[in-house]
Amino acid sequence: MAEEIKTPEMESMQPEEKAAFFDPQDILKNIILNWYWFFLSLIIFVGASLLYLRYTTPVYQAAAKFLIKGLETTVNTKNLQSLSGTISTFAGFDNEMEILRSRTMAETVVRDLGLSITYITEGRVKKIELYKTEPISVEMDSAALDNLKEPINLVITRAGAIHFSHSGNGSMRDGQELEVSIKSPAMVAPIYSSRLSSGQLSKATSIMRLVQTDEIPQRAVDYLKHLCDVYNIQANEDKNVIGRRTEEFLASRLQKVEA
Repeated sequence: MAEEIKTPEMESMQPEEKAAFFDPQDILKNIILNWYWFFLSLIIFVGASLLYLRYTTPVYQAAAKFLIKGLETTVNTKNLQSLSGTISTFAGFDNEMEILRSRTMAETVVRDLGLSITYITEGRVKKIELYKTEPISVEMDSAALDNLKEPINLVITRAGAIHFSHSGNGSMRDGQELEVSIKSPAMVAPIYSSRLSSGQLSKATSIMRLVQTDEIPQRAVDYLKHLCDVYNIQANEDKNVIGRRTEEFLASRLQKVEA
């Protein structure tokens, strides 16, 4: 009786022979027989994506380019003669970026634009925040607003007993509720300063690129515009203070010389 002897070469050839019998029609047949599972998975994934996009609040970015003057300085040094004797430094650039991101600057912008008072109403699917479209405007004395220790939350209805000033953005609908949150600028300023990012446009320029993220694009644009205005105002005030002090110093020296 003859015995079948398996050699290593024969065993190594068996996987190749099995692979040769691979039939794509079997896979296609399985897909056709189970088509409803693929269709159901497609519906679930598409539905989940639509629900995510519908209920997730989008976040927008507003960008601006800001020229900072007076940062380029030419420094002569004997230790750097091999580098043509002059270098350009932007040592003050990081300082200006920190000033723009400071809490004091953010608090000034928040106070001027009234961003410490927010308006929320019911949308078609979820609650939405209103900006420059609120039907009723709520105001508070600036001194009392700065002294707030905790937020004040109001719910305003059309049939309410308290009267507020009309904002000129239409009237409230029947049954509409408007949620108003009043906070001090000091409470809101860190939120806006944390949303601001800045960086140097290029190493050869003193132009800064500011980026503000917000759920309401127009509010981000307004914040950047007013931040630049506040920065320029404070920079001019600092220059005026330096000028007055210099003038006072020179006047005192002249008096001593004349005496």
